[in-house]
Amino acid sequence: MKRNDFDFSQPIRQSRVAIAMLIYKTIRVITGQIWPLLLIFLLGRGGGSFQSYLVIFVIVVAVISLVLSLFGYFRFYFYIKEDELIIHKGVINKKVLNISFDKIQTVNFEQNLIQQVFNVVGVKVDTAGSSQNEFNFEALDKEQALALRDYILTNKKSNINIELDENPVNENAFESILKLNVIDLIKIGVTQNHLRSLGLIFVFVFWIYDNLSEAGINAENYAEDYFSQISQMTLFALIFAVILILISFFISLITTVFRFFNLNLERNKNGFKIKAGLFNRKEVAAMDHKIQMIQWSQNPLQRLLGLHDLVFKQASSVEMDLNKSIKVVGCYDHHLDIVKDHYFDAGSFEGLLSWKIHKKYIIRRVSYFGVIPAVAACAIAFFWTSSFWMLYVLAPIWLVWLWYSSLRRFKKYRLFFNEKILGLKEGRFIDDQTVMRVIKVQNIKLIQTLYQRRHDLADVQLYTASGSIKIPYLPLAKAKTLRDYILYKVETSSLRWM
Repeated sequence: MKRNDFDFSQPIRQSRVAIAMLIYKTIRVITGQIWPLLLIFLLGRGGGSFQSYLVIFVIVVAVISLVLSLFGYFRFYFYIKEDELIIHKGVINKKVLNISFDKIQTVNFEQNLIQQVFNVVGVKVDTAGSSQNEFNFEALDKEQALALRDYILTNKKSNINIELDENPVNENAFESILKLNVIDLIKIGVTQNHLRSLGLIFVFVFWIYDNLSEAGINAENYAEDYFSQISQMTLFALIFAVILILISFFISLITTVFRFFNLNLERNKNGFKIKAGLFNRKEVAAMDHKIQMIQWSQNPLQRLLGLHDLVFKQASSVEMDLNKSIKVVGCYDHHLDIVKDHYFDAGSFEGLLSWKIHKKYIIRRVSYFGVIPAVAACAIAFFWTSSFWMLYVLAPIWLVWLWYSSLRRFKKYRLFFNEKILGLKEGRFIDDQTVMRVIKVQNIKLIQTLYQRRHDLADVQLYTASGSIKIPYLPLAKAKTLRDYILYKVETSSLRWM
C-alpha cells in the first residue's frame, strides 16, 4: 500500500503485533516485582506447597496479562480530524487525547527485534509541553507510520520551517555525513569508559545480593568463604581482577554494538536525522530550530584515534527530561566540521574573543576540597593513630592529585564568543567543548560566593531550553560585560530561538 493511499479520517487500530508488545510490557512490569519469588522457585526452596501456589500465581498473572493486552488493543484506535490527531484508549478508565498538529515537534521511530521481524515500528509523537503530552504507538505498519508522519508534518499550519521528512516524495533529500562500519564499532568499543562498565558489574552484583537476602537466601556465608579463599591466593586474586577488566571491556564493546550498530547520521536543509541500533533500532530527528547546543568530547583513548563523541542537545520543557539529547559516536574532525558548517551560519567562527577563568579557581578548589579535608583527616589520625595512620599518607596524595587536576582544568578552560556564537572548552583528562548560538540563551545569572565577592569574581550561569552551562571564576567586570552583551544580542535579534 502506498503512503498516499491511507485514509486517516477513519478510526484505525494498530498492527496486531501491538498485542504481543502489550503482553510483553505487562509481563515485564509484573516480573520485575515478583522475580525474587521466581528465583526461590527455580532454586527449589520454599517447599512443595509454596511452589504449587507460585506456579498457579504465575499462570494467573499470564492470563491477566493476555486479557488486559487484548482489551487494550481493541479499545485503542486513532484518526485525524481538522488538523488534530485524536486517540481513544483505555480499558477501565477510557481517555480521549486530542493532539494538535501545531504542537507536534517530531515524529520518531523505534524498532525492537520483534518489530523488525514483522516490519512494524513503534512511533513516538513528541509535542511541545510536558511529558504527559508525549505519546507512543506500540506497533504501526511501517508504510502506515511513514504516511502518518508525512501527513502530520505537511499539514502543520505554524510550520515556518519545514520539518524533517515533511516532503514524502523526496526521500533522497538527505546527505549522509557519517556511517559506521564494523571496524568503526570496534574502535568505539575499545575507547569507551570501561570503568563505568566495571562499576555496573559491581552494582549488579550488589543488587543481586540485596534481592537474594530479601528473598530469604543467605548469600553472605557463601561470599565470606569465597573471598577468604581469594585473599589467601594472590595469583588467583590477580587473575580475578584481570577477568573483571576483560568482562568490563566486552560489556562496553557489546553495548556499543547493540546501541550504535549501523549508525547513520544524515542531513537535509532543515536538520539532522540519526538512525542506529541492532536489536532496538531508533530513528530520531534533530531539527535546527530545536537544537539548543552542540557538544563533543574526547577521552585519552579517543584522542589517540582521533575520535569524538558528538551530542545534539534539544529543547524540552521543564517538566520533561532536560537531558533530552542525541548522541553520535565515532566522529572524526572532518565530521565535526561538516556538522558545524551545516548548523551554524557562514562566518560564525570568525573574530572570536577568548577569555580564561581566574587563577583563584585553583586556590579556592584546592583549599576547599583539599586542605580543609586533609587537615581534618590528619587531626583524626593524630587522636586515633592506631586506626587511622593511613590518613597521613592519603592526605598528601589527595592534595597533590587535586592540585594537578585543578591546574589541568584551569589551563583548558576557555570561553570564546562573538556576535553569533558562544562556546566553552573545558576538561581535565577528557576534553569537552560546547558551542551554541547566542540567541539560544534564555536567561543569564551571575552567582557570587563570599570568597568571590571579596575578590570581585563571579560564576556565569547560562540557561537554555535544553539545560544550562556554567562559566566559573570570571572577573566581575567581564562577567557583567558578557551578561549585558548576550542580553542585548538576544533582545535585538529577529531570529527564532525555537
